[in-house]
Amino acid sequence: MMIVWPSLLTPRGIRFTFDARTRSGGVSITGAEQIAASNGGFWRASLIGIPVVSQQKRHAWRALEAQIQGRTNDVLVPVFSIDQPVMIGGIPHSDEALFSDGSGYSQRDISAVFTSGAALRATEITLTVLGATVQPGQYFSVGTGRLHLIASLLEVDGDDITIRIWPPLREPVEEGADADFSAPKCRMKLATDNEMAAEFDLGRFASPTVEFVEYL
Repeated sequence: MMIVWPSLLTPRGIRFTFDARTRSGGVSITGAEQIAASNGGFWRASLIGIPVVSQQKRHAWRALEAQIQGRTNDVLVPVFSIDQPVMIGGIPHSDEALFSDGSGYSQRDISAVFTSGAALRATEITLTVLGATVQPGQYFSVGTGRLHLIASLLEVDGDDITIRIWPPLREPVEEGADADFSAPKCRMKLATDNEMAAEFDLGRFASPTVEFVEYL
């Protein structure tokens, strides 16, 4: 079972880091050391100071704790970055009417698809991007919540861009597959079984921090 972390429980602080794995060939007699990076490593995420301060949020928190069941189930954790292309909301029906709750449809202001297929562990990919410009330092996710970061821009040919990414692709990707820049998420598990054990002041207010590690 895979659960999407709800927007109702948006944290005050977010930390996404990549726990890299390197190897050393040892230190020479001159003190030099050669370090080599591997394709290993994994994402870590911290959702910091989540404001659980209303009945609605308390209910959502307890329901989420029951659904996740410690480290049993995977969670799609949003990166909560303001530097991503945005989702456009409030789009009405063709007759200009909205839904009964006042909301409308949502759509991305960017379309990004793989121009060609890419192999497992690929670090250079080509995307066809429409509607917005992507830049080094932006996140995107692929497939079942595999999170990647643009490390550098290698080539631009009209709407097609070739980029270097990190980490290497977690799974092979077919031509035409979607790259989600608007709402990227990472497939993760709780770092420990007790991450959702919030302490409520007067039974009403809590600001827990939850730690995650990437599901591999």
